[in-house]
Amino acid sequence: DVALLTLRPSAIKRLDLRTVAVTSQRVDGKARLVVPYAAVIYDSEGETWLYAASNPRTFRRQSITIDRIAGERVILSAGPAAGTKIATVGAQELWGAELGIDSGSH
Repeated sequence: DVALLTLRPSAIKRLDLRTVAVTSQRVDGKARLVVPYAAVIYDSEGETWLYAASNPRTFRRQSITIDRIAGERVILSAGPAAGTKIATVGAQELWGAELGIDSGSH
C-alpha cells in the first residue's frame, strides 16, 4: 500500500523539500519522460519509485520504470506524466516518513 503524505509547511521548510516537473525530452528521436536522478528511490526489492505531488504539500509514492540513466538524468519507459511535480531534495525523507522511520531527533 502506498500512503498519501501531507506535510505541514514547517516540515517542508525543515526538510528543505524541493520539487521539479517531469519533462518530456527527445531521446534517440522519441519523446521520453525524463527525471533527475535525485528523485529516484530504490526499495529493498530493487523496485524504483519517486514521490509525485498532488498539490504543493501532498505526495504519493509512484512506481517508475527506468529505461536508462544518463549522468544525472533518468530516462523512463513508464512513470508520471510530463509536468507532474516530483520531489528531488527531501525524497529520501518522504520515504522514511511513509515507512514510519523516526530519525530520533525531535
